[in-house]
Amino acid sequence: MRASSALVAVASSEATVTRVSVFEFSWQQILEQVRFTWPKKTPERLASITGASVRTCYRWLRKGRPTQPDAIQTLAILSALRDEHARRGRLLEQFELFAASK
Repeated sequence: MRASSALVAVASSEATVTRVSVFEFSWQQILEQVRFTWPKKTPERLASITGASVRTCYRWLRKGRPTQPDAIQTLAILSALRDEHARRGRLLEQFELFAASK
């Protein structure tokens, strides 16, 4: 292997390196959390959160090659998941306080 071809091989392999954050979530992980949080009428719930049509939400939830919402819709979904998590946490705190008072 000549020196010039070795340099091209090194340069081409460096171009394919991508930086991925350890905090990055895939859309599939978000969908699993959405299905877990709202198991009934999930597309209708997503439609009310994002303003998209129910049919579009069915496409998002479809197995195989689902389509993805845009960034603003994704942030709205994540915000609703966070609010739901906080609401359920407060609900569980009430049970803990009730048990501690006995």
